[in-house]
Amino acid sequence: MSGHRSHPLRVLLGSLLLIIIVLGVGAGLGWIKYQSIVAASSQGPPPEMPESISTSPALPISFRASVTAIGTVRSPQSIMLRNEIAGKVVEIPLQAGQTVEKGDVLLVLDKTVEAAMLLSAEARQRMAKSMRERTKRSANANAASGNEIDQAEAEMAQADAEIARLRAVIEKKTFVAPFRAKAGLLNTHVGQYLSEGTEITTLQGIDDFVHIDFMMPQLVADTVEIGQDVRLLVEPAPLVAQVIAFEALADRSTRSLMGRAKLSHPPAFMQPNDSVEVEVSYGPTRDEIAIPAEAVRRSPNGAFVFVATADQTGALRAVTRPVFPGQTIGQSVVIYKGLGATDRVIVDGSFKLHEGALVTEGVANNAAAPEVAPEVAPEVAPSPTTAQLAPQP
Repeated sequence: MSGHRSHPLRVLLGSLLLIIIVLGVGAGLGWIKYQSIVAASSQGPPPEMPESISTSPALPISFRASVTAIGTVRSPQSIMLRNEIAGKVVEIPLQAGQTVEKGDVLLVLDKTVEAAMLLSAEARQRMAKSMRERTKRSANANAASGNEIDQAEAEMAQADAEIARLRAVIEKKTFVAPFRAKAGLLNTHVGQYLSEGTEITTLQGIDDFVHIDFMMPQLVADTVEIGQDVRLLVEPAPLVAQVIAFEALADRSTRSLMGRAKLSHPPAFMQPNDSVEVEVSYGPTRDEIAIPAEAVRRSPNGAFVFVATADQTGALRAVTRPVFPGQTIGQSVVIYKGLGATDRVIVDGSFKLHEGALVTEGVANNAAAPEVAPEVAPEVAPSPTTAQLAPQP
């Protein structure tokens, strides 16, 4: 009996001993960790590791503000060929897409009825002319009254008018090219009856220039002048056109004004009604500074850049600087406010920085200032409205 009672006691003692051992080991590990923390704190904070970056100077630049708009290519002469008089088609010298010269016959309607009526009218004209001559001779011999002379003159005039009318009708049934042009598609065939006003084809005038119509915001239109150059942003290289006219009134809903530019010697790929991006410079020339576009960071509070600034020890530190960016010129962006001419902005590595971070400069980015032609404005991306205005500070 005593052996059975001592067995649970041994189990209990073993469990207590195991718990004591575990607690002892835990206490020992905790003591070791505590000693390591104390030793580390006595040595001070770890040295600050600098972030590798590259910088670029804020470069001066002179430019004019610009906007872009979608323009439409217009032929200097363009018509939709329609018939004024109904008739049956008897001849079509014109071919679809053909280039025609001024005076070339394009299409002929049946005019046999009018030709017969013209012969009849010419016979009546000869009779009226003969009657008028006899009446005049009779009047000279006092054998005809003034009323008879007037009636003979009236009949002669009516005969002349009828002949002129019939000749005009016959002429309108022969379509000739009014200017050198390229014809569009042609769906008319010989034997087809054309009612009045039927669309036959389009004629787009061929010349050594085309017109470009484009809309400008009111702010821009107030400063653009006749004779000013605009750029057409086409591939492989931009083209330069000249402003020649403005619409007489602005659009009532958008307050934008239609302008027209003349492009001399247009490329072969430019067709009437093609769309083309038009870049218009406006306002006075401004002297600002430009930095690489990738240096500009965005936050809910606005745009900012990191500037590499030396602290009291001479070490470089990243300092945030709020800026007011403007339009983009190639790979650079104009800064209207927030930077000085001597500042060096951080370009590569700015995404991993924070205010006051220690930095070390790697390869410096000493890119030259972007080139801007004196009368040509830099590229600006269009907005959902007619054009993107550069933000003002």
